[in-house]
Amino acid sequence: MTDQDGAPSTETAKSSSVLLVVVWLWVTAPFVYGIYELTLTARKLFLK
Repeated sequence: MTDQDGAPSTETAKSSSVLLVVVWLWVTAPFVYGIYELTLTARKLFLK
């Protein structure tokens, strides 16, 4: 939805912000977990 001047309404902007946060978490959480697991595995391989 847009206001008369063409700007998005605050409800739409808030909904977009929430969606953006959810999407970032959806992508970032598995990535960070993968980096964590990679670090643990690399330490086991190289620091015997």
